[in-house]
Amino acid sequence: MNVLAGKKDRAKATQKGHPAQRKRKPKTKAGWRKRFLAALRDSGIVRTACKAAKVDRTWAYRARSEDTAFAKQWDDAMEDACDLLEQEAWRRAHEGVDRGVYWQGKRVDTMREYSDGLIQFLLKGHRPSVFRENFRVEHSGPGGKPIEMRDVSGITDTELELIATGRGTGTARPPKGAPKPD
Repeated sequence: MNVLAGKKDRAKATQKGHPAQRKRKPKTKAGWRKRFLAALRDSGIVRTACKAAKVDRTWAYRARSEDTAFAKQWDDAMEDACDLLEQEAWRRAHEGVDRGVYWQGKRVDTMREYSDGLIQFLLKGHRPSVFRENFRVEHSGPGGKPIEMRDVSGITDTELELIATGRGTGTARPPKGAPKPD
């Protein structure tokens, strides 16, 4: 075998438009989508599902973008995975988890712990009108009117400092297209 001939062939293959440069479909085992969706439903993790289906992540994402039915199945599998997480959160919050009690490095008892954080999280999700904090804050100008915006790019730092401290004249001009004040 001629080593130089191999290098020339590889050089030709890297030239644009050469048949070897075209994208080829990777070799995948038939039925990978079924295995992928089952693993995604159980784990909720794309990388784990790809590993179980023996398919590259980029190939899975390409299949999702090209096939709307597969994309819908993918979304449904993720919803099922989220349902499993919610079920486990509910169990840990409601039934608790057994934890070992240790003394001087030896396990002496078992204690059941419940998760107050999970209880709060579930209540906020299921009864947001009662348990979710409302952090939305609206700001308004004097008398509840909108805050007036002005273009300050044409004034000096000294003038800006005076305006910021309330000692300036407020001579900045309104932004372009803004309605004129009454």
